[in-house]
Amino acid sequence: MARLFGGIFCSLLFFVVLSCSNSQTANPEPAKFENPGGMWMPVQMGAHAETLRKLGLRYDPAQLTDPLAHPLGAIVWLGGCSASFVSKTGLIITNHHCIQSALQYNNGDEGLIENGYLAKNQSEELWAGPGSHVLVTTAFTDVTKIVLKDIEQIEGDEARYEEIKKRINELTEACEVGKTDTRCQVSSFFEGAQFFQIEQLEIKDVRLVYSPHQGVGFFGGFDDNWRWPRQAGDYGFLRAYVGPDGKPAKYSPNNVPYIPTHTLRLPSQALNAGDLVMVTGYPGTTDRFKTADEVEDDV
Repeated sequence: MARLFGGIFCSLLFFVVLSCSNSQTANPEPAKFENPGGMWMPVQMGAHAETLRKLGLRYDPAQLTDPLAHPLGAIVWLGGCSASFVSKTGLIITNHHCIQSALQYNNGDEGLIENGYLAKNQSEELWAGPGSHVLVTTAFTDVTKIVLKDIEQIEGDEARYEEIKKRINELTEACEVGKTDTRCQVSSFFEGAQFFQIEQLEIKDVRLVYSPHQGVGFFGGFDDNWRWPRQAGDYGFLRAYVGPDGKPAKYSPNNVPYIPTHTLRLPSQALNAGDLVMVTGYPGTTDRFKTADEVEDDV
């Protein structure tokens, strides 16, 4: 029964993707690691503590279990892309393809989509346009027991589906009531076996800071965009702004940069072959727990 609902609700909670080079280097310390791929929720990372230490992780793996604490608390959602705060003045780094709407909105005669853009100071940063926003996770709650309570006693798949949808809508409405700048969503995980309610602060004033030339940001086109090793400079910078009172506000020249609670620190040293690399973000959906019949049907 639980699998029936697995792919219906977009999964937006943090996952961690592990990847590691197998190249031989002069530094033999990291353990040899044949990367199996895969994604894990923060609550699962504690089980990987010993493996992470062997791979070269130098801080407590427990820090990767809480999406509201550092470093995962620096990861934000743009409504269609993951991004990260990298400064205490609201500077955000994301992928080049994730700032296309901002480039299109400001394209004009300068041809920003092709030529890119650089704001030399904050006064030159360009509003990303209506609909642009940054969502900062402020709470997440396991609501599985509420969503699935006595669900097996309801006869019929359609009736069970409608009841689950009703409960999710009720949870979402209750979460947002009286909270002007809060967005809530209940997402399904593990093919409908678990449900989390994700509460996020919505920042509505987002501005374009930097985009590389299209030849850099989209180098290789779609053919190479999702393949490793990557050769493209697939990145861009935005900045989140709020009202003078520190609360989310519509775009205004009087707004000020948002001060995030957590930021990621840019590395001061280059990566070496064999170094441990972890990627955090908000994937839309994954199919890791599909049944054999579901996979065969897709093929």
